[in-house]
Amino acid sequence: MRPGVFGLIGLALLAPAALAQEEKAWDDAKPAWRWTLEERMAKRFDPAEVEARAKKAASLPRMELIAGEPVPEPGTGSDSPLNGTLNPELYTPGELYRTLIELTYPLPGDGPSVWREPIEEQAASLGFGSDLWWRLRRASDEYLALRLEDFRGAMAQKAAHGPVPGDELCRARFEGLQAAYREFGRAKFLQLLYFSIATVSHASIAERDNLLRLEGGCQ
Repeated sequence: MRPGVFGLIGLALLAPAALAQEEKAWDDAKPAWRWTLEERMAKRFDPAEVEARAKKAASLPRMELIAGEPVPEPGTGSDSPLNGTLNPELYTPGELYRTLIELTYPLPGDGPSVWREPIEEQAASLGFGSDLWWRLRRASDEYLALRLEDFRGAMAQKAAHGPVPGDELCRARFEGLQAAYREFGRAKFLQLLYFSIATVSHASIAERDNLLRLEGGCQ
């Protein structure tokens, strides 16, 4: 058989793999903070990627609680397991903003936050100053207030003073994230979320439609 024929056969065998690579709706080479929401959703809910993550998770030791939420067992939820150390790009900014607030602004009875100091150290390397926390509080003031009100309402267990409606809290969280973008700069704040917060995140919202709704502020 002539060399040219071997070459054609080789190209034919390589074509499906090359085509599959071209059809990916995301770019793995991009830093996690630069991914678009569409790219995050495409990879996060891709069946082959979900299966690969499940196999990887099954080979890893179980992690402790993160922000009060247990790590999901392999195979639970349509996008689980999700591990921010391995795949920080799969989290949405809204999820990471919520985790940042939960880790650094504890609710009554939780005790002081042990996360501020390590986050401060990483934030300093990204150009954030010592005013990080009061600026974040200023940007997140409404969300923090509603979150506290929601907590107190849930503890009261009274119909007249129940938790804050979910959509109201969701919208406040969304507006808090937008305010943080304005306060610090979008690119800079995203770097903080994906370098400092994604790597300690292990739990996630499993349903795509619900996740997209939350990411849009429950509008």
